[in-house]
Amino acid sequence: MKPQSSFNKLMFIPLVLFLLLVVAFLIQLTRNANGEDPTMLESALIGKPVPAFKLESLEQPGKTFDQAVLRDGKPILLNVWATWCPTCRAEHEYLNKLAAQGIRVVGLNYKDDRSKAVQWLNSLGNPYFLSLYDGDGMLGLDLGVYGAPETFLIDGQGVIRYRHAGDLNDRVWQQEILPLYKKYQGAHEVTQSATGSDIELGSIGDHRYLSLQFGRTRAAIPCTDRATALPKMPEQQYC
Repeated sequence: MKPQSSFNKLMFIPLVLFLLLVVAFLIQLTRNANGEDPTMLESALIGKPVPAFKLESLEQPGKTFDQAVLRDGKPILLNVWATWCPTCRAEHEYLNKLAAQGIRVVGLNYKDDRSKAVQWLNSLGNPYFLSLYDGDGMLGLDLGVYGAPETFLIDGQGVIRYRHAGDLNDRVWQQEILPLYKKYQGAHEVTQSATGSDIELGSIGDHRYLSLQFGRTRAAIPCTDRATALPKMPEQQYC
């Protein structure tokens, strides 16, 4: 009787697995019927900085970057991709178009063959101003990556503001990401204006000056040497 009992248990396992798959399918079907977009995956990292990392450049092994490269004051798209991902190929042409428009995209090559990835970019064009190689998928794991492709919008301070799972196409860009991209790009421009970041250092003969741009007005402020500066001359600046 024992062999028969063990056999019955083994026969029962596939039935349980089948029922679990049916339940999962019905749950997903219900979500879609309720208008929930399966590509709109919530991320626990929205509003939080990009996780700490240290990754090599895809094209330049040995040259490493950390999370600071993603907080240079301007918004960035972080695109997760791989050569084994069919959807990434369909997405790639659109990424090239965005890059041609001046949109800054960082590529995260995810769990891929490095040589194939480099060949891919050489063949199809390179929309990334920086390509990071996540060969073991650790940064992807920290980001909660579901698969490839995925795209994250990161603001100028390195904070994740949006996540899209699936290919980045014109509809997704225009309706979902571009408004946020403009928002954080505008925040960067306001910060630039408020801090007077449009500054140039010039000279006439032996005299140096700071040239400051405020809207349409540009002002030249004389510079003085720290050793000879007069404290009661606020119009003079150290350069």
